[in-house]
Amino acid sequence: MDVDLLPTLVALHDLGSLTAAGRRLGLSQPAVHQQLARLAEQVGLVLYRREGRRVELTAAGLRLAALGREVEAARRRALADLGREREALPVVAAGEGVWQHLVGALPPCVPRVLDGPAAVRAVQDGVATVAIAAVEPPEGLRWRELRSAAMVVVGLPGELPEGAALRWEQLRGARWVLPPRGRPVRELVEAHAGPCQIGVEAEGWALLTRFVALGAGISVVNDLVALPAGLVSVPVHPAPPVIYRAIWRPGAEVEALLGALRLVSAPGAARGTPRTGPPPDRA
Repeated sequence: MDVDLLPTLVALHDLGSLTAAGRRLGLSQPAVHQQLARLAEQVGLVLYRREGRRVELTAAGLRLAALGREVEAARRRALADLGREREALPVVAAGEGVWQHLVGALPPCVPRVLDGPAAVRAVQDGVATVAIAAVEPPEGLRWRELRSAAMVVVGLPGELPEGAALRWEQLRGARWVLPPRGRPVRELVEAHAGPCQIGVEAEGWALLTRFVALGAGISVVNDLVALPAGLVSVPVHPAPPVIYRAIWRPGAEVEALLGALRLVSAPGAARGTPRTGPPPDRA
């Protein structure tokens, strides 16, 4: 396989069209098509398909695009070691809530705001070096637990039942501020507290807690979230802890990045021994 053809596939993945990929590479559209056809012939696989006006890579195309990014990163590292080029900064992908409430200080990197599943896909595709997300890592990726947070119910003083901790049945009949159906928090509440009376549907911890402060209802967040003044929070049981993980591709050099990443503390979070997985021979 001619690895010099891989940057063309990377450009196609980034830009979604043969014409745009050609503009980036200084090639005509027919030249881009010819290079991709040669690459597909060499590996014996279909690398992309048209989806409406965009071009979408197949699973084989995504894997080769990720390889192209790895080759480029290795080239940059080698030239940086030789003093010929500055090494590219790692890309860290994470959701809005992570950037707002979990990250306390950044090492040199390129931050990208993507929700948890999209951040992990960016790692799989080679677009991001590492994702920080509260999702189960897909098979084939490496991961490390960074922080565990507990779920709490938040409301205005007097809105929540008395007690050091609450059970879901105590919250039945309450008016809620929740994300739309299909989001994990909404599913958690409906599974344990039954059908919900919805005051407002909103997404993002900041907006959920803002509506709670405005009196639209109570909500559930994790205890990393800095609450607006005047709100109270109470742990709720049973609720699984929210586990934030760093997730990266096997072979990616992330130790220095993760070692320099400073995270905020979670005073009420569920405690446990951080884990890393899977071991290298399973990755």
